[in-house]
Amino acid sequence: MVDQNESQTVENLEKELAGIKANGDSVSASQPSPQMTETSPVASEISKPLGEKQNNFRKILLPILATILIVLAFLSGALLVIRLGRNADNEENVPLYTSEPTPVLDETDSWDRLEDNTMGFSIKYPPGWEVGDTLEDEVSKRIIISGQNREGESVKFEIGFYKNEIKRDESLEDYEIRRVGPATPSAEKEVYETLRGDLYTYKRFINLSSKFEDWDKEISYVFQHNFQYDKRVYFANGYTNDPQKDEEFFDQIVSTMEFMSATPEP
Repeated sequence: MVDQNESQTVENLEKELAGIKANGDSVSASQPSPQMTETSPVASEISKPLGEKQNNFRKILLPILATILIVLAFLSGALLVIRLGRNADNEENVPLYTSEPTPVLDETDSWDRLEDNTMGFSIKYPPGWEVGDTLEDEVSKRIIISGQNREGESVKFEIGFYKNEIKRDESLEDYEIRRVGPATPSAEKEVYETLRGDLYTYKRFINLSSKFEDWDKEISYVFQHNFQYDKRVYFANGYTNDPQKDEEFFDQIVSTMEFMSATPEP
C-alpha cells in the first residue's frame, strides 16, 4: 500500500516538472534572440545621440538654403535690369516739361503806353506819370514824361529823335561824337553798343554837373540810350539824382520802346 502511494507521488512530480519545462520553452520561443533581431531605420535614427542628429540636419539644410539664396539673388538682379530698362524707355518718351511753366508776371503789363505815330515810336511808362507837351528845336524833337521812381523820388524821361540823320555804316558812338564831340572821361562812361533785335543800341552814363560847369538843374545824372531805326537816331534819356538805384528802373522803361514808320505830319 505504501509502495503504491509513493509511486503515485513520484509520477505526479514528474508531470509537474514536465509542465514547468513546457511552459519555459514556450516563453523562450515567444521572445526573439538579440542576435536575430533586425533594427528598423526609424528605430535606428531615434536611438542615435542628439549631436549626431543635428549634424545630419545641418548637412541637409545648408545646401538647400544656399540654393534658395542664389535663386533669389538671380531673380533680384533680373528684376532690377528690367526696371532700369523700363525707366530708360519712359525717360525717352517723357517730354521735358510735364506741365506748362508758370508765366512770369511782367510789371510793365499794367503800365500806360505813349504812342506817337508822327515821331514813329511808342513807349510804356508807370501809372501816375505825366506826359508833357511835344518839344521841338533845330536839333531834336522830343516828349518829356515825368513821375516818381520806386523810392518815391522825382525822375523824368526824355524820348524823341535827332534831326541829324546817321550816315551809312556809321556807328552810334561815332554819330554821337560827330553830334556833340568826344566824351569827357571824367563825366561819361560808355556802357555798351549792341543789337536789340534788329536795332543797334548805344548806352552811356553822363554826370551832367561834371560835364557842364554851369549846370544848375535839379537833376544831375542821365542814362542816355540811343537807337538806330532806319536813318534816324532815337533817344530815351532817363534823368535822376541816384543813378545806382534808377539804372535798372530806366532799363525796364527803355525795354518797352518800339519803333515804326513815322506818319508824315499833316
